[in-house]
Parts: sequence; structure tokens; C-alpha cells
Amino acid sequence: MTVNENNKLKLLWVDHSFHKKTKSTNFLKEILEKKFSVSVFWDDYWKEGEPLQVSVINNYDYVCFFQTLLPFYKLKRIKAKIIWVPMFDSDPLSDNYWHCLSSIPIKILSFSKYFHKKCLEFNIESLPLKYYLPPIFSDDIPKTGRHYFFWYRGSLRFSDIKVFIDPQKVDSFVYRSAPDPYFKEESISKEDINKYKMQIIRDVKFDSQEKYLRLLKNSNIYIAPRTLEGIGISFLEAMALGMVVIGYNNGTMNEYIAHNYNGYLFDSKDYQINLDHIEIVLNNSKTIAYKGWIQWEKDKNIINDFIINDNYKKVQHR
Repeated sequence: MTVNENNKLKLLWVDHSFHKKTKSTNFLKEILEKKFSVSVFWDDYWKEGEPLQVSVINNYDYVCFFQTLLPFYKLKRIKAKIIWVPMFDSDPLSDNYWHCLSSIPIKILSFSKYFHKKCLEFNIESLPLKYYLPPIFSDDIPKTGRHYFFWYRGSLRFSDIKVFIDPQKVDSFVYRSAPDPYFKEESISKEDINKYKMQIIRDVKFDSQEKYLRLLKNSNIYIAPRTLEGIGISFLEAMALGMVVIGYNNGTMNEYIAHNYNGYLFDSKDYQINLDHIEIVLNNSKTIAYKGWIQWEKDKNIINDFIINDNYKKVQHR
């Protein structure tokens, strides 16, 4: 083991470089920094950047891969202890690959039930986790009316969601255009802009998180932007503010939202969303957001112990 001057073990954090901009993974890295001396490698391989060399990893006691993961033949050459944080929105792995992973020393932080079940199936040590942001239910959120917020990222388009929105019952609609890599901005007709009372905001105007949150608080209904999420920071942020979330019926939205109870779910076959009892759903959403955060505050304190302790007892998913 290599210990630095602060008596901390050395850990290399390997992360998808898109998260360098969004900062959406900082919450976990900050937890690790309490126990480890953390160095960061931003993986640009997805856009033809230089690959991470195993020789670099082996200068550390631990390596934690967030989302990204090296090919198996390279993983076998790693001497550092391997931690992986898989994301549900990444390419699915074959059962053969899971079988290969089970043959090497690896621990997995599972932020989705799917991954924890896979780990149990292939006898890989897994810690089930469910992330929540601290609830800061804002008094600025509109108490009445239907005020929508939709962040266009690419996998869901306005044409996909307008089918369950009654334009006669829309009081306002903020459309944030900030597509993910490989997606282009979509074109919305002037007719729809007027019909749905839309305010279109290009992402270039969001030069700070404060501006984004200020605009977000003008709405009380948040439409989750993607058909599947890794963790789902964007809609969890909306829940923490006290908004009702409408999400696609897929991971991880359907792990946080029970349809018609604390939010609403839809898919390509079922667009039936009835907002007549939205006040009750909103109260349930706040309750779940608060209880979830309390549980997360407990769970996050065992992450480092799970990583370091080779005899850590496997935990069944709640």
C-alpha cells in the first residue's frame, strides 16, 4: 500500500470527461476524498482521446472507474484494487462480460437495482445505493397552475412529450435547449411555441448554476430529459426543489418514481398522464425526497468501508 503525507491511501478516479463540465459526479468523488488521496483522470477516449495506461493505474492503491471501464484484457493487468460505478445509460454488458468480471477482484457501487441484481447473479461484491440531493423545497415554486420545465438533451424530443400535455391547461412552459454530445438542437414550430406558451432558452445563457436554478424554480412540473439515466441528477434536483417529475418509464426514473403516487411515468406505448390530483402527488414526492435523502446520508458513510474492507458483508438491495 502507498500512503501519502496525510496518511491516506492513493486512489485514481477515472471518469467520463463529459462529467468534467456537468460536475454531476463530484458528490461521490468528495466522499472518497475523505478517506483517500484522490487523483483524477478524465477519460476522453470516447472522442478519440489518449487511452489510460495500466502502468499509470498501477502507481495507485485503488482505481475507481465511474461509468467508463477498460477492456477486460487490461483490467486483468491492474494491480490496484478496482472499484467500478456502472451507469444504466451506458452500453449494456453481455452476460459473458459479467462472467469475466467475476473472475477478477472488483467491487461495484450499484446506483441501480439492475446492476446490483447482476452482481448477485455473478457473485460480484456490490453495494446498493440510491442517491438523493438534500431537499430544499423552494417557496418560489408556483403553488397553483401548471408550469412546465423541459430540458432537451436529445433522446426525448418535444414531439415525444407534447402528446400528454393539454395546451389548454398550460400556464407556462420553459424549454431549455442543451443537447448532449452527438445530438443536435431540434426545431419547434412557431405554432407550438405559441400554443404551449413556450419560452425557449439556449444553454449559452446558463453561465452559472444559480441562473439555471432561478429559472427552474419558476416551474412546478419537471419533465425528465432522457429515456434512461445513469443516476438522474437533473430530475433528482427537481425533486429536491419540490417539483413534480414526469419521467420515461425506464431506469433510473422508475426506481425513484411510482406512477401516480410521487410522480408520473410514460413510455412509447402509454402516454396516459392525469394531473387532476397533482397536489397529492406533489406532497408524496416531497415525502419520498426527504426520506430518501435521510437514507442516503446514512448509506454514504459506509461507502469507504465497503471499498477498503475485504471482508465487508454483502448487502441485499432494499
